[in-house]
Amino acid sequence: AGPPPAAVLDAIKGFRRWDLVTPLQASLNSWVRNQVDKINTWITRTLQAEKWRPVSANEGYAQFAVEVAKLMDDAIEALFDMDIPLPPNTMKQLTEGIDAGLQRCAKYLVDKVG
Repeated sequence: AGPPPAAVLDAIKGFRRWDLVTPLQASLNSWVRNQVDKINTWITRTLQAEKWRPVSANEGYAQFAVEVAKLMDDAIEALFDMDIPLPPNTMKQLTEGIDAGLQRCAKYLVDKVG
């Protein structure tokens, strides 16, 4: 493909990859909010439809727990797969959203099974 044209090189002269953090911050924040909203919407729908099926006489099993873990893992993977510099606040927002979702699940489980 060769090097970029001289006009492009002039336009980006002195511009480092890490300088992308500031312009990307708003987009990343929006993406994180969207992911957390999807997780919360999915959790709400799934908890309403969850049916408990015993694995054994002493143990309950909730399919939603497996699905919630996958959904949250997918969100984290998607963030890192972007292969862009990530401001610390972006990861913090995502993990706080995931934590809130996990807390909702835990509260549901405690309320449901005691």
